[in-house]
Amino acid sequence: MGVYTHSDGNWLTRRGSFLVALIAFHVLLAWALASGFAVKFIKSITEPIKVEIVDEVKPEEPPPPPPEIKMELPPVQVPPVLVDIPNPPDPPPTVLIVETTTQPVPPSPPQPPVSAPTARPVVKAGGKVTYRPARGLPGGYHEPGQW
Repeated sequence: MGVYTHSDGNWLTRRGSFLVALIAFHVLLAWALASGFAVKFIKSITEPIKVEIVDEVKPEEPPPPPPEIKMELPPVQVPPVLVDIPNPPDPPPTVLIVETTTQPVPPSPPQPPVSAPTARPVVKAGGKVTYRPARGLPGGYHEPGQW
């Protein structure tokens, strides 16, 4: 039984070049670990920390504030505002007129009677139902003579 492959046996395809690169990476990694290259590399990266003592910087005195300028301003005089608001006129006197009678109030006229709604006549149409749903077959199809 034969196996179907995508290539014609040439190892310089993308798959073959990746396999060669992967093997080379693992060989290089094994050599770095065996020779101690990783430890030497880490020591070269992390150099010893050097500390220097720096003298404290004395802050300079701030410059003196500028001299205050005294200006004589004339006093502000606001002229009086004249507003003339007229008073509203006096309301007219209210007069309450009460009318009293000794006669009784006549009764209100009776309401007209409410008529019952009229019923609509029922009309029966003569006819026969000709549609019946199909029985048994999917999709609603039926064979002739199945009714």
